[in-house]
Amino acid sequence: MWRQRPIGGSSPRRFSGVIDRAKARATAERYKEVMGGHPSPKSLGAPREEEILPVDFASDSQAIAKVRVRIDRIVYLDYLTNHRIDGRWMVTSKAYHIEQENPA
Repeated sequence: MWRQRPIGGSSPRRFSGVIDRAKARATAERYKEVMGGHPSPKSLGAPREEEILPVDFASDSQAIAKVRVRIDRIVYLDYLTNHRIDGRWMVTSKAYHIEQENPA
């Protein structure tokens, strides 16, 4: 599963999103606790497909990528904000939408 990467050596403190049309927030510690309690889709042999859609470069150090990812039965549409930090591109924020969820 996607993990938020630290920026400049600091670790993220909060994750925000929308679940069932309501704002949801979790501390990094809570997020790790919840995610750590489940086996990863990869360890379960779940199929995964990825498709890079448009990438918009705002500058030589900032870009937004639109990505479609299927993990098992769920298709996500991700918007990834990327920054070039110390010469490396890093995802600095992510917003996602569940585009399709297929029954088992």
